[in-house]
Amino acid sequence: MTEALQQDPPAVLRLEILGDNQYESGLEPSYHNTLVEHYAGIVKHLPDLLASAATVQVANEQDVEGMAQAHEMRLAVKRARGDLERGRKELKKLPLTIGRAIDGMASAICEKISPVERELQDKEDFVRLAEERRMAVLAEERWGKLEAVSFECAFDLGTMSQEQFDDLLDVATLAYEAKAAKAKTEVAAAAQAELEWIKAEQERAAWQEVEDKRLDDERVEFARIDAENAELRRQADGLRQAEAAQLAREQQAERDRLAAPDADKLGRLVDDIDELDWPSVSGEVACAAWEAAKEGLNAVVDKLRIAIAKLDNSQGGAA
Repeated sequence: MTEALQQDPPAVLRLEILGDNQYESGLEPSYHNTLVEHYAGIVKHLPDLLASAATVQVANEQDVEGMAQAHEMRLAVKRARGDLERGRKELKKLPLTIGRAIDGMASAICEKISPVERELQDKEDFVRLAEERRMAVLAEERWGKLEAVSFECAFDLGTMSQEQFDDLLDVATLAYEAKAAKAKTEVAAAAQAELEWIKAEQERAAWQEVEDKRLDDERVEFARIDAENAELRRQADGLRQAEAAQLAREQQAERDRLAAPDADKLGRLVDDIDELDWPSVSGEVACAAWEAAKEGLNAVVDKLRIAIAKLDNSQGGAA
């Protein structure tokens, strides 16, 4: 028996595929060798497979055969990796089952122990627990009184003396009442300000309505004045144009008169004399003057007509 215990540990096995880079598991040699033997059976053909994969070459884009070989070799390597993964999961099943069993059995035993321990702890702490329950009820009651006056604090209300709590409640109540009074004053002030604002807005709206009407009336009056001025300007322009036209006609008539032959001028003078409006007279002197003037003008007209005939004859002979 002693000789068996003193026996040398088994030699550590190696995985051929890992070569000089062997994995150091940190396990006892017997457990480590179990892992090596398990994986060795899975990957025993892997060195040859990897060596064959290294020989696959693709020369160019037209090397269809090389690409087909690469495809087949990749699938073989993928299958080897799948075998390795399945072997890994299979190897982990037993340790996981053992771990769960260890935890489950300990939990079942603990379920028998824990209730007894808790019961004994409650009996041991009977006075402390009773005091904690009393302070919890007191704290809840005091919290209710402070919440009624909207007061929040971080004090331990259960351990506070009654005198200290009464002082705290008085201060909180005074602060609450002061805050409520201030809020009421602020509400009243806000309501008054709102009423004043509404009144000011109504006055502003009324003023604006009057102002808008005044501006509208001014615009209407300005438009009427502009229309009257435009009409006056139009009439003034028409009068100026008429006067200018009359003046132009008179100037043209004067130019025509000055430019006309002597016979025409004398003929117009005869026409003017013939068109004279002789007034009616009844007195002897006036009648004598009227007859003398008419005879004199008739004589003038006769002389003018003789002169016109001579001028016409002379112009005809000249022609």
